[in-house]
Amino acid sequence: VDDKMAAVVVAIKNKRYDAKEAEATRFHDNSMLTDFPPENERKAEHAMLKYMIDGTWQERRVLYSKDMVYFAPIDDDTVIDVIPMVEILVVTEEDEEDDALKYAGEMRMEKQNSSPDQAPFMRRRTSLADKKESVPKTANTLSIITHPEGYNSGRKYFLQATSSDIRKKVIQELNHLAKVARKAAERRSKFQRSQAKVKRVFLSNPFHVLMSATILVNFLANAVEAQIEVENADGSLTPTGQFLEGLDYLFTSMFAVELLLNLYCHWLREFFYSGWNVLDLIVVTLSLIALGPISIPITVVRMIRVFRVIRVFGRFENLTHIVRALTSAITPVLNAFSILLIFIFMYAIIGVTFFGESAPEDFGKFDRACVTLFRVTSGGAWIDSIAFDSAGAINHRGTLFLVSYIFIINWTLLQVSVAVLLDRFIASSVEMQAERRAQEEEASLNRRYGRTALDPLLEILSKTAVDDEDLTSKIQSLFKVLDFNESGGLSCKEFCDAMKKLHFDPPIHVSASDFASITRDGALCNPHGELGPAEFATLMRQQVRSCTHRRAVETLLYGQASAADFLQLETLKLVA
Repeated sequence: VDDKMAAVVVAIKNKRYDAKEAEATRFHDNSMLTDFPPENERKAEHAMLKYMIDGTWQERRVLYSKDMVYFAPIDDDTVIDVIPMVEILVVTEEDEEDDALKYAGEMRMEKQNSSPDQAPFMRRRTSLADKKESVPKTANTLSIITHPEGYNSGRKYFLQATSSDIRKKVIQELNHLAKVARKAAERRSKFQRSQAKVKRVFLSNPFHVLMSATILVNFLANAVEAQIEVENADGSLTPTGQFLEGLDYLFTSMFAVELLLNLYCHWLREFFYSGWNVLDLIVVTLSLIALGPISIPITVVRMIRVFRVIRVFGRFENLTHIVRALTSAITPVLNAFSILLIFIFMYAIIGVTFFGESAPEDFGKFDRACVTLFRVTSGGAWIDSIAFDSAGAINHRGTLFLVSYIFIINWTLLQVSVAVLLDRFIASSVEMQAERRAQEEEASLNRRYGRTALDPLLEILSKTAVDDEDLTSKIQSLFKVLDFNESGGLSCKEFCDAMKKLHFDPPIHVSASDFASITRDGALCNPHGELGPAEFATLMRQQVRSCTHRRAVETLLYGQASAADFLQLETLKLVA
């Protein structure tokens, strides 16, 4: 091995890389194809020859941005392979004596010496370089070394430029972009590792209990402060007031530290996605402002302190469910209360019209009438000013007004509003229980039957296929994505490596033993031990049928069927 290749080997061993950094580059699970970046994000584009796994050179569009290297057919915009820039360890020149090109020569010799049975299979992979004899097979060649644990599983890419100047330019640009991407990834990786450590502490039970107890003790301190005198006649604090004031500084400091930890370990969108976090941010910020240089009345400060106890609702699951149920009932309850208010305002106007002069203290104006009627609604005293006249006799008109009001508002509309609240609250509680039960049943089913590595992909195919033709089209598109080198076949290693490139979280990991199992120890492969388009279609149909059948059995035996389950049953009929 020469010095240049030795340097490459050392670079591979010394580079540190977090495989999760490439997760954002995976293919989208619906289209199963990725797209070129926008024009303004493209660094360069070249037409180059790419060395294929079957020993041929094929012409490709090679385009790269600051995050990715893209490969596409020369006359097509369909991206068939990508290299995350962060995974590129080094880009180097390749000479005629390099091992890779020796291997290419061996592949060409194997092609020439192939048996008659293999000849048709080999001939259909015509080398573009063979058609262009004027282009030397070893001239202006460069190699891209990828990380062995990354998206491309350590594959070494060989590209042939049209000139030495282009090769030199591509090598310089890719090495520079890869270096910048690795440095950015290292910074993100350090931040993510520290985030994970802080998150473990923040989500631990001891920390949870400590902060919950702090909130409750703070609430008790607020209650004590409201009960006793904490200020002297001259406005200074009593010893007890000074002690409670010190406690308030302590509690505010603890809440501020908790907020910073929460913000750090859930930075940034994840933090604001939770309404409880936003509530924490508002309450703690107001508490800090109250202790700062801005002068705020003591009554406002005390009100802010009282609101801190609301934060405890987000720390207990049962309380959170109650708040969620009440929140879901807001809209229907507001509709019922709107009708209630309309009737109250109607009666207030009627009261001012008929009793404004005889009972000015209760019905002299609209606002007085509203307060009087709210008092009656809350079960207050009988309004004697309109029920009896000055002589003590019953005022039939006033009595009829009050009786009709109590019957319509107190006994009917108010009860309807409460009933709507309870109905929505119960419905929301049932939905949450059903949701939790479905999650538990799903986990139980997974433990009982287990999920194969391909199930996430198979479920997408089964749920999105409209008919047999659509399923065939999706399987063909999937094969096109997996066969990124366009060799017309998928070996065991190609199949396993390509599955990791699909956009799934966690990634689909298929081992060699898994491949042997689903192909029935190679019985479903072609004579070359690979999956061609026809063999792949047969395999995927069998796997979709098996996945759909398992799901149907689970649904019938252990759970209620959903719309997605019926779609899978329809797919089962298509592939049966």
